[in-house]
Amino acid sequence: MPLIEVAKFWQLHNPETKLKTLAEWKPLFIGDVIARRGKTRHESDLRSRLDHFLAVGFGKHLPNTVTRTEILDYSPSILRS
Repeated sequence: MPLIEVAKFWQLHNPETKLKTLAEWKPLFIGDVIARRGKTRHESDLRSRLDHFLAVGFGKHLPNTVTRTEILDYSPSILRS
């Protein structure tokens, strides 16, 4: 097993602080977007898309556990919405 994979596994299961889920990161992310761009249509659209992403089951994921395959599987559902 590559050493980088061992390090990722160790960090995931032995965090120095409590790891935040994607849902817990949302307010910080949106706050950063607003700080950089202001309250615009962009922020409103981003918030709506992010709410959908979190609602379909990604909200409980840790950021570093979402796989490429999951994102690609999610992408077609965006087009149906």
